[in-house]
Amino acid sequence: MNRLATALLLVSLACGVNMAAHAQSSELDKLNNEVWSLYQQGHHDIAIENAKKAVQLAEEEYGPNHNFFARSLDTLGLLYGAQGKFAQAEPLYMRSLAIWESILGRDDPGLVTVLNSLGFGFMAQGKFAQAELFYTRSLAISENALGPTHRYVVQSLNYLAELYRLQGRYAQAEPFFKRALEIEENTYEPNDPELAKTLNDLAELYRQQGQYTQAEPLFKRSLAISEKALGADDKNVVFIDVN
Repeated sequence: MNRLATALLLVSLACGVNMAAHAQSSELDKLNNEVWSLYQQGHHDIAIENAKKAVQLAEEEYGPNHNFFARSLDTLGLLYGAQGKFAQAEPLYMRSLAIWESILGRDDPGLVTVLNSLGFGFMAQGKFAQAELFYTRSLAISENALGPTHRYVVQSLNYLAELYRLQGRYAQAEPFFKRALEIEENTYEPNDPELAKTLNDLAELYRQQGQYTQAEPLFKRSLAISEKALGADDKNVVFIDVN
């Protein structure tokens, strides 16, 4: 699965499990925990069926405008997205976003995860203009609410940079990757895997343009960090090493 999709899914599922502490019914609590467990075990189809049941139960018990229902929609959408079923995921995200906006307002950082999920879904379908709208909004909310160096800001910068790179808009992608890298270098631990990933992405941007002199030291630095942080045999290190 794409690294972004995995990160979004884990965040959403973890939040879903944490909702158990906030007056969920025991049945809904059980379903949410089973979704997490089944997904972790690789039983993705069964996890989706349980997530569907959780959506139905949340709506029946709490109504169509409750945050538990919105979270259940998020989880089901992310499970579909993890299987590449973005057409099924999109309406779930859109409905969830409308609920979260009604609860939190249009500028709350609580919207960032679902905005990024929508951005990723549209990007994966080649709907780049729509993806850009959601990623740009996510970035603006994160910067305004959390400050210019928050991790959500770094994520949004990287998502936009990757979106531009995929379209061959290299001149637009580069400053976003560079800004993300600058924040990570100033605020992250020196061996943070996220720093290695951004170095690798910027190096790949240069490689695609034939700028090998600029790409090589970035690839080498990314590999060194990844080997130290993850171990030389980790699959993510292998991914970096083959570029």
